[in-house]
Amino acid sequence: MSATNEILLINQDKRFRASITPSLQAAGYTVHAATAMRNALSILTTHPVGLIVCDQTLDDIGGLEFLGFIKKDPLRENIPVMFLVPLKDQGRPFKLFELGAVDYLVYPLDSDMLIGRIGEAFRSPSQAPSAEKPETAPSAPNGVTAPAEPPAATPIDISTIGVEVSRDGLLWMPGKIKGFTDQIISVQTSLFGKKGVSLMIRFKQPEGVFVVNGRIDTIVFDDFQKPADIDILIEQDDSWRRTFHWLTHGGDTAPDAAPPGEASQPAPVPGASEIEATIALYPEEEETNEISGEQLQQKAAKKKQSYDIRFYHSIIGKQLDNYRVITLIGAGSMGGVLQGWDVALEREVALKIISFELSSKEEFRELFVKEARVISKLNHPNIAQIYNIGCSSDILYYAMEFVDGLTLKDVIARYRKLSLQKGLAVLITVCKALEVVYQNSIVHRDIKPANIMITHSGAIKLVDFGVAHSRDLKPSGKHLIMGTPLYMSPEQIAGLTLDHRSDMYSLGATFYHVLCGAPPFNAKEINDVLDQHLNASIPPLWKRDSKIPSQLSDVIDKMMAKDPNDRYQSFKVVADEISGLRAKATPNKT
Repeated sequence: MSATNEILLINQDKRFRASITPSLQAAGYTVHAATAMRNALSILTTHPVGLIVCDQTLDDIGGLEFLGFIKKDPLRENIPVMFLVPLKDQGRPFKLFELGAVDYLVYPLDSDMLIGRIGEAFRSPSQAPSAEKPETAPSAPNGVTAPAEPPAATPIDISTIGVEVSRDGLLWMPGKIKGFTDQIISVQTSLFGKKGVSLMIRFKQPEGVFVVNGRIDTIVFDDFQKPADIDILIEQDDSWRRTFHWLTHGGDTAPDAAPPGEASQPAPVPGASEIEATIALYPEEEETNEISGEQLQQKAAKKKQSYDIRFYHSIIGKQLDNYRVITLIGAGSMGGVLQGWDVALEREVALKIISFELSSKEEFRELFVKEARVISKLNHPNIAQIYNIGCSSDILYYAMEFVDGLTLKDVIARYRKLSLQKGLAVLITVCKALEVVYQNSIVHRDIKPANIMITHSGAIKLVDFGVAHSRDLKPSGKHLIMGTPLYMSPEQIAGLTLDHRSDMYSLGATFYHVLCGAPPFNAKEINDVLDQHLNASIPPLWKRDSKIPSQLSDVIDKMMAKDPNDRYQSFKVVADEISGLRAKATPNKT
């Protein structure tokens, strides 16, 4: 039976399920029954469900909340959801339709009417189109017609080709080519995503490394814990033309010349620089404060091990104590962040899990636990709150507030920069949050755009205290240098003792980037960026953007003074100065 004939029926009334199931089966449907979200998610993980028929109330969550959860899950959002509720409990149908329900029925009702409405729900636009997987290589991707004529030369055996897939050019996932045409390539990979999400595919060819850009067209999966087949619509550029020629001709003949104005060399590999990633290392010599940029790059490169990503995906669908692991949100040098569901308190949570690579190293396990304790001391509406820390099946994790929104890094990537008024408002809010951090004798050590979030409701949240430390703790034998090169303070780079003024520098560098769309210092190599932080003068912010007031430029300059003693000595002072500037910049309403 096809996937589109499988129904997930979620209803607490056992007698109702018993009365309705035979009619649905007689109409040709396979019915899977559940009474709670945890059972429903298990069925969705193991069965290709084509329609969810849901009641107003589940055992462990409301139907409205369950619908909201499904529609925010990129791997399940296209499954149509219809509601079938008892006459005595009709709930809020308009809210359900607003969230994406395709139909709403009240029972008891005629079985023929129900089956007819279910048939209409299966044909709803939200239903993802079914697709057949490629059977032979090189075959066309799902639903795509292959070229009428085969290539003139012997093609590469695609079963022997390993590729890597990435969203941001920093974290790369292994993949296998399942089929291709000149427009689309089908790749099997553990990297999931919504339709339309941009992806990069990295090929290692005899001529060098080629990176091909595209976006997700369709995604087919049967099990969360197995790779998905993703069809990627390819950008028609020189890198893809050369790659397509290599796949179809095996390097026998030279590809057609690139059109005028396009590159004739292999495309550069995006994300080769680690300057936006958090790095960690011990200085080679305890007596010196100098750090080799080459050492930094080598250390940072080790964080890109595929073991971590495979590890995170392996625990999706499992339960850690009271928390059901739903999907991977992102991964960094210290650990991964996954979306979870608290089955006891019925709420979404973020689960931070220590990386596979670091989980066997005691000093990093201690650092991970310390992060949780650091966050637990901070009670502020603009700091993501921690709920619990635990270890389940030898997996060290902590559960914290789930923040649904965009990071400032996402905002920069999408819009290049924030407007002046919005940027100043966010800066003031972050300063107030960091003042609380400072008052609790904590240094964040990794202030950057990726660690400041704007929720969908407009709230600001400071996140990721993964490399924070307390000034009250005595240093251990080795001094660990951690941070993100684009935003690290000079004393952080030099491996000196840090206080809140280091965060002041990083905050200045962050909002330099947020306000003008470019970081204060940038280069292809990490050691060049670090050298600029140590020795170069900061280009005035107003010279980067003439619309920025010189007074604001002066504030950022003072936040980023090379000598910590020349910076602002508290975040409250910065918040007060920025508030004054914002008031002057706001037009009077008469």
